Amino acid sequence: MQKFCLSLSSINYAYVLMRRSMKSTNMTILMSIFDGNMARNILRTDVLTSLQNNPNISRIVLLVHSLKIEEYTQEFKSGKVILDTYPTNLPSKAELITWFLVRHTIHTKNVRAKINELYFTSGGNWPVRFAKFLTALCTFYVTKIPVFDYLIRSLARIACNDRMFSELLNKHSPDLIFLPTIFGTNDIRLLKKAHSLTIPTVGMIKSWDNLIGKDPLLLWPDRLIVHN
Repeated sequence: MQKFCLSLSSINYAYVLMRRSMKSTNMTILMSIFDGNMARNILRTDVLTSLQNNPNISRIVLLVHSLKIEEYTQEFKSGKVILDTYPTNLPSKAELITWFLVRHTIHTKNVRAKINELYFTSGGNWPVRFAKFLTALCTFYVTKIPVFDYLIRSLARIACNDRMFSELLNKHSPDLIFLPTIFGTNDIRLLKKAHSLTIPTVGMIKSWDNLIGKDPLLLWPDRLIVHN
């Protein structure tokens, strides 16, 4: 599937590009609001208003943390906008292990410096800290060999628990999913589930430094919005 990078301006631009591949004009868009920054930059700007004024969009589902559901419902709920909460599943051991490994497959000076800090900043006694440091260091260098890089990223994708979003997507039946924190745990899970159900997706890079020091893009959305 061909990937596109779009300059960051408005979700509506991405929506226009996606609409050509959709059958219905009576659309439901599901938006994942991972944290307060996303609420400020998306919900409290003209983006949400612009989507609400679009006649081809009938529903906007805001997916938020359970601790924020009451606050956001009072502020944003309207005729088109409804709110729901993320599933409360904690990361499994398989997810924690594979995501720890895949986080150190980005071969930049920034990530290499963070590996050095693991021994001093991670929890546990010195054998535990040293084990984390050594594991991260080995992963960093071994994955410079493409086959090992592919293997670890594949294991992380397999371990990702997307089943937790089955009920929610069946409930809302979105025509398009917008993921503004494409490296977030729940956004990755949601993106994987959307792929399995062939639901079109638009992702966004939260900050430019995510690409060099956070996590790799385990899964690609159909459209990717980036900072220009």
